[in-house]
Amino acid sequence: MTMLFIGTRKGAFTLESDARRRQWRIGGPHFLGHIVNHVVLDPRDRKTLLCAARAGHLGPTVFRSNDFGRKWREASRPPAFPKAAEGEKGLSVDHVFWLEPGHASEPGVWYAGTSPQGLFRSDDGGDTWQGVAGFNAHPMRRQWVGGEQEAPPDGATLHSINVDHAIPGICTSACRWGECLNRPMAAATGSRSTAAAPRTSFPARRRSTATMCIA
Repeated sequence: MTMLFIGTRKGAFTLESDARRRQWRIGGPHFLGHIVNHVVLDPRDRKTLLCAARAGHLGPTVFRSNDFGRKWREASRPPAFPKAAEGEKGLSVDHVFWLEPGHASEPGVWYAGTSPQGLFRSDDGGDTWQGVAGFNAHPMRRQWVGGEQEAPPDGATLHSINVDHAIPGICTSACRWGECLNRPMAAATGSRSTAAAPRTSFPARRRSTATMCIA
């Protein structure tokens, strides 16, 4: 059996095949009418699902199911940037674009990428999220992600997160639109790291940033 999880602008759907993949059955929709950017099955237990949705009056949020999608519960604290100081311009999450389960030795750990480009971590299975300061608050973040004028029509996005399955606490994130470089940095609860890894050059047309995060 093969199971596919599909996010659309009209909700989330599943496609389930028979053993030979000749017949498929569609399931859903979940969150009908809402924009669903990502639905991910946790490979560590094979039953927990996380869904990144932009749900009307709720705004950008994350939903969690621990029974393979029969029941869903919204995160009590979705990914969000801290409130800016008075007189300063802050960032506001437009949508959560990417969800990634943590290392097999870290049950309950998840990472999320947002638009505008932000990296967030949950240690309780997706219920509460906190920003990874090593990316979000790094003094070179602006250089990594580029300026607002460089954003595509659907918004600049941290579009990919890959957890190193050999070494717990290491992940690589990629941002859409920004300077191309690789740098290590600490997580939300750690200190900022300014030690630079060897710089990587890409063709200008790619305009994406790869960043190593030490969590």
